[in-house]
Amino acid sequence: MMSHFSAMKTLEDLNFESWTKWKTDLQIVLGLLDLDIALYKEKPTDAAEYETWEKSNRLSLLIMKAKTDFGIRGLVHDSTGSAKQFFDALEALFMKMEEDEVYSLHRKLASMKFDGEGSVIEHIKKMAGIYSRLRAVNFMGFSDDSYLVTMAVDSLLPPHFSYLQLEYERSKKNWGLHELLSCCAILERDHDKDEEKNVSDASFEREQSGYTSDNDSRKRSKT
Repeated sequence: MMSHFSAMKTLEDLNFESWTKWKTDLQIVLGLLDLDIALYKEKPTDAAEYETWEKSNRLSLLIMKAKTDFGIRGLVHDSTGSAKQFFDALEALFMKMEEDEVYSLHRKLASMKFDGEGSVIEHIKKMAGIYSRLRAVNFMGFSDDSYLVTMAVDSLLPPHFSYLQLEYERSKKNWGLHELLSCCAILERDHDKDEEKNVSDASFEREQSGYTSDNDSRKRSKT
């Protein structure tokens, strides 16, 4: 179990990726060590519960401070005497930094377009990653995936997605994210098959007409 503590990286930055990874690792480590009770419960008044809580609080606080960069620790007042208060203070700092970035994130989300290069599923996953950050700070009151789905549907530029966009409008924009991903995966697969067939048919027609690259080279050399 202590190997998980050793493997846990120090929180050196309060950006989205660093914070979410550190938070998850912390929850795993404290859970495996059976020390996470102090993160979820306030100091108990019952004497029978206090001993367990006090051990959890003391060791959880030490672990968090050991795995938090000194510069970030300096932003949290020492008056935060409990593990829960220390954790909540770190999360509040992270949320404040996210709130300062949400408008640029929203502009980035609105500008994302899929032009047919690469995978449409990966494109939507990237949009979902940005959207999850906006929801985390309750930006514009986002409470479900409806706004994300609308933005994702509108971002699809290739013409073979026009049928999907029409069906989405007919459904009165009543799709969930999983439904959109499923439809996109089917359309992308069918489009790839059509493209492969078109290439194969074109190659077959060229062969039937007696055209080969060698013939073409000989014709050019004669001229």
